[in-house]
Amino acid sequence: MWLTRTNWLDGQSPSGNDFSNLGLDVRTWGGTVDAANNPLVGLSLMRFTPAALPSVPSAGSFVYDTADAKLKFYNGAGWSIVGGVTSALSDPGANGILKRTALNTAAIATPGTDYYVPGAAIAADLNVTANLTLGAAGTLMARLRLGNSSGVDNFQIRTNCNMAGHTGADQDNPAEASWALALGGSADVYAVYRLAPAGSAWVNRFFLTASGYAGLGTGSPNYPLVVNNNAATPPAYSGTAGSIVAQFAGIDSPTPAGINPRVLLDAFNGEPLFTTRRANGTAAAPDRKSTRLNSSH
Repeated sequence: MWLTRTNWLDGQSPSGNDFSNLGLDVRTWGGTVDAANNPLVGLSLMRFTPAALPSVPSAGSFVYDTADAKLKFYNGAGWSIVGGVTSALSDPGANGILKRTALNTAAIATPGTDYYVPGAAIAADLNVTANLTLGAAGTLMARLRLGNSSGVDNFQIRTNCNMAGHTGADQDNPAEASWALALGGSADVYAVYRLAPAGSAWVNRFFLTASGYAGLGTGSPNYPLVVNNNAATPPAYSGTAGSIVAQFAGIDSPTPAGINPRVLLDAFNGEPLFTTRRANGTAAAPDRKSTRLNSSH
């Protein structure tokens, strides 16, 4: 290590080998402190008097800082710990999580804005680009996932099944059924699906189109209400468009008279009635004078 008298004496002009104001008993050769050739101490031990960092330091200054008991060097731009990091963020002056605001500048991070605080509200939108999974892993732990299914631009909530698959191999616990709620996307629908335990495909349970058509047991309701108990989509009515309000479809009967589809009306302490009404005019302004009620048992 080479130390020049100019660096250490900061403008003073000692005579000869006088370095007594540094607290050092050394000799110089050619204007430098020669640790290797010093016959007295060989600079095996140097002592700096502890002091506070100066407010206007000079580049090249060494100080044993009393604030944290560390030897520091000033490089002209900032203080560095000797033997430690070459540069460090400034002390923000308070405890907390730090954030870097500029070159060599730090500040205290703001809870709820710069980082999430458990139990506190998030002050900005939370943009999650991947699927979000809630719940522990394992076949005995049902999990809730939010995101979009693979290749489909909609939002889905799924239980007990990953977002990419549609079979029992994709279920967290194949011994239990999975359910999925699909919203929006290019299909522009609201739909509920069920995957049986270790099943092979999702089965539609409820379907609501952008037109307001609701389907139970079908994903293609042609009318405002379609209740389908058949494996196939029931055919559309060939009559006047807009004349059908509801459609009910039974299963394929094994024989012509084997199973007849029924609409069941239950009544207790009274008669079950099926009532129809007819009136001229419109729904907003019906002609009550011509209203006719038809009731049947």
